[in-house]
Amino acid sequence: MNTQLKVRILLFLLTLVFALTATTFHTVFDKQEILSSEAKILERSLHAKEEFIQKFLSDSANFGALKTADKNVEWALNFIPEFRDDRNIYLQTFIDHQPRFWNSIQVYYRTDRFIPEGSSFILSDNGWYEVIKKSSGNFSAICYLPVKSKYPFTNQFLKNTFSEDLINDDNLEIASINDSDVYNIKNTDGKYLFSVKLKSSSGTTLITRLELLMWVMSVLSFSVLITYLCVWAAERGYVKSAILVMYAVFWVLKYLNVKYRSAHENFALDIFDPQYYTTSYFKTVGDFLISVLVAVWLATFMYYYRFRISFSRKPLNRPVSGVIFFVIGFALIVAGYQIDRVFNDLIFRSNINFDVTNVLNLTGLSWLGILLLCLSLLYFWLLTETAVAVGKSLNITNNERLIIFLIWLGIAVVNRIFFFDLNLFFLLFATLILVQGWRVYVSQKHYTSRYFVLVITLLALMASYKLGQFQNLKEREKRKLIIKELEFADDPNAVTVFASIEKEILEDE
Repeated sequence: MNTQLKVRILLFLLTLVFALTATTFHTVFDKQEILSSEAKILERSLHAKEEFIQKFLSDSANFGALKTADKNVEWALNFIPEFRDDRNIYLQTFIDHQPRFWNSIQVYYRTDRFIPEGSSFILSDNGWYEVIKKSSGNFSAICYLPVKSKYPFTNQFLKNTFSEDLINDDNLEIASINDSDVYNIKNTDGKYLFSVKLKSSSGTTLITRLELLMWVMSVLSFSVLITYLCVWAAERGYVKSAILVMYAVFWVLKYLNVKYRSAHENFALDIFDPQYYTTSYFKTVGDFLISVLVAVWLATFMYYYRFRISFSRKPLNRPVSGVIFFVIGFALIVAGYQIDRVFNDLIFRSNINFDVTNVLNLTGLSWLGILLLCLSLLYFWLLTETAVAVGKSLNITNNERLIIFLIWLGIAVVNRIFFFDLNLFFLLFATLILVQGWRVYVSQKHYTSRYFVLVITLLALMASYKLGQFQNLKEREKRKLIIKELEFADDPNAVTVFASIEKEILEDE
């Protein structure tokens, strides 16, 4: 058995193993096991905080310092950041059931009469807390451990989730007395505190992460296997057939994923959530990402064999070569327009922030969108290089190539003037093609540092210009909607705002 056959068998087996493992994760681990796994993580985190608090309160020096915390400013200034900020523990002391000291206003009570000694679980105005109380005479110290928020109003800053220092996933919620399939959370002494259940649409868990990882590894192994087979065929002279086979296999897989939305149904990730981005073709950002990766993979394969792609074994006559070169130019223009359109949809029709002037406000999806733009431009550059290399094998002169390029440039300029707008992106687009053609047809040199820097600069200018252009258009449309809303005199939101402003002015007077 030769080495190449061993490699193919190994890749095939890896594909099967990863796929079967992912299927096993999906079928074997039911919701009850996922609930138990997630709840145990939450319970262990609570136990760790309980043990720290019990150890802290059991220390006579610490407990004595709490009695004078309202007077000992220096001690309090060191204590507050450690408990409130570092450990996310809120503390309040009472003397004769009256509050004397607290390290946060997140939780504040005027009396401790209703809180029992030891560990308990309460619902406050802004969430659920485990409460640990220790008393000595007329003095009591109470520690509040935030478990889950419960705000009457939520936004990007106020979210009804479990504390991040307890559990990172947002798959659980507090169960009511009528819920079934729950997990009972107990303290370190075995006392019941509360119950949790899985959300109706649970998000990512350790099991789903492992399942997703297995599917990614399976697809990657399969992609390498197909590429390996296509390389084997291309090295034996079947370059066009290898390209067609790879194209057919990859795009069938991509189409099935988009058509049946398998990733969106099985993995509750932001990139597979339609609320952030959806079009008639790309249902989610994840679908867009898969399509771009497939396109770049195919384009890279064609780029590698670009000088071995020929349309006929016999030399073509000049008219046929000119027609083929004309069609190649048309394909490049279509690819450029397609990239422009899909990114217009990604930025203009999505809920993703692409305002690069405020880097700190960018989310993970924002950076992913910027990466997708860069990958798309890389895809276009690979197509350009391949098209120019294929055009070199045609039986036409450089002057004829230049004439065909100028014809297409003139058609595109007229089209942009009358139907779109002639902007900087179009000029950079044409310059990139011209630079590639000049390097291959005229100078006939491999990439030098000068050409490399020039191409990188052109691609960077194209990316930054399109990103800024689409973001400005999106912002302009938002302002139009706001202006239209202000035109309605009976807008309830506007009436409420203006009424509150008028009331404040009258009170000041």
